[in-house]
Amino acid sequence: MLKLSKSGLLGFILAVINPIIAFVFIFANIKRKNSTIMLWGLSLSVFTIVCFIPPYQDLYRRYIDTYLAYNNNSSYTSVLEGHVDILMYVISLFLKKNDIPFYFFPALQAAAVTYLFLSTINDLIDVVYKGEDKRFFYLVAFIFINIITGALGLRFYIAIALVTKGISVYYFKENKKQAVIYCLLAVLFHFSMAVVVMAFISSNFIKFNKKFTPLLFIIGFVTSSYLLLFVINSGWLGFVGQYVKAGYIDYQGNADVDTKGNAIIVLIWRYILIGALFFICYFYRSPADEDEKIKRYINFVNVYLVMASLTAISANAFSRYLIAVGSFLLLLNFFIAIRNKRKGVTIFNMVFGLIFIFNFFFQNIYLQRRPLELGEMWKGLYTPSLIAVTRTDDDFKLLLKQIDEDGDWVKDKLASK
Repeated sequence: MLKLSKSGLLGFILAVINPIIAFVFIFANIKRKNSTIMLWGLSLSVFTIVCFIPPYQDLYRRYIDTYLAYNNNSSYTSVLEGHVDILMYVISLFLKKNDIPFYFFPALQAAAVTYLFLSTINDLIDVVYKGEDKRFFYLVAFIFINIITGALGLRFYIAIALVTKGISVYYFKENKKQAVIYCLLAVLFHFSMAVVVMAFISSNFIKFNKKFTPLLFIIGFVTSSYLLLFVINSGWLGFVGQYVKAGYIDYQGNADVDTKGNAIIVLIWRYILIGALFFICYFYRSPADEDEKIKRYINFVNVYLVMASLTAISANAFSRYLIAVGSFLLLLNFFIAIRNKRKGVTIFNMVFGLIFIFNFFFQNIYLQRRPLELGEMWKGLYTPSLIAVTRTDDDFKLLLKQIDEDGDWVKDKLASK
């Protein structure tokens, strides 16, 4: 049940009036008791900012291929034909048929991603910290989320948020029904989440000693290119195998990752980040009376990492599963691992504090500087939400003149930097 408080209500009201002020107030006053309404306010602030997102990169293609391509004669059955992950197409057509501007989709998606990810912190705190106030966790989790990247892609990041929430409520809340619903929605948004669900199910039958996780990961990484390729080419997996082969192996865009220019620096940093999180989790020693819920979650993370290594058959898929999906799962594991660390100013806290801050400015600000600056998303920081939603689809469509057929800015292409 939603518990109201004066600070929570004020945070939500501020989110309606001025998002940037709401951010400051919410992170200064959020507690476990008022966290639900505070997270609603935080999500509303994110929604307002993302209302100004431009049709950039993947979002350009989503807009062209769905919303602009649909008309009054488009039916739900026709737009779903040939698709496994159907929810993006259903939502786009629903918006079109009801004359709702397309930018509502990424804005609502970003708000939902924010709430889903940060609400997992509540689930964890209730079990690991017995409901203590951990304000710092909410802030770290928030700056850890790649909100703009997720909004530009529409499908993948909301799928990660949903499956992560499903795993969280299963292990920390022991709510199987909600877990099934979240995981099903995740797969319907992006079929690749089926791998995460398989790891989730498998972890209930497989117990890994985390000491062997690195070795098993390496073995999986080395052998996957041969074993998994053989299974897929054998036809045993039927339609699923064909889908994976076409989308992740034969399709050149997913066969390799970009290693040109700044792309290799970005990739290296992301691996360093996930490596640092795993290092702390690996050397965490569980107490003798460790809660069974925590043990099961940690076991799931280790099973998932080994299964993620089996996707090395596709460089792009491997990067997605290990970094995009694995990073937040490891962040939750990290919060478990540091519960006995000293509070206050310590070398450990300073080092990881700097890592999280650098990661935020590097991935969420610097790498997203084009939509933030050229798309004028910065206007959403001070625009009241009721004004932000008055934008029309024509306002969004006007920006298409500044975007080329690859979804890049005509005057400031990625390749030129």
